[in-house]
Amino acid sequence: MALSKEEIKKYLEADLFEELKLDNLPLETKAAILSKLADVVYLRMVNTLMGFLDEEDLPLLEDMMKRNAYDEFNKYIQEKVPNWEEILSEIIAEEKKRLIEFSKI
Repeated sequence: MALSKEEIKKYLEADLFEELKLDNLPLETKAAILSKLADVVYLRMVNTLMGFLDEEDLPLLEDMMKRNAYDEFNKYIQEKVPNWEEILSEIIAEEKKRLIEFSKI
């Protein structure tokens, strides 16, 4: 689902809970929802990365994750996938859009 730059910006800036009419939920519930969204984004991110990386990259990335070396991980990914920030932004925007649209059904 390719989004335009304007759509990506729109959905990244959208207040998810306001759009879903759930802005009155307790903070704990909102945090749980965001955690689930983060899980989905993470799985899509990993799946997308597999299309750009080689087999020998995987042990390096796993090691970085085990060490919680997120800055190193991010730098490595950006070197391997120059437009990674845009790809990740689109993944996040697509998932927010999917949730918002699904809530209107």
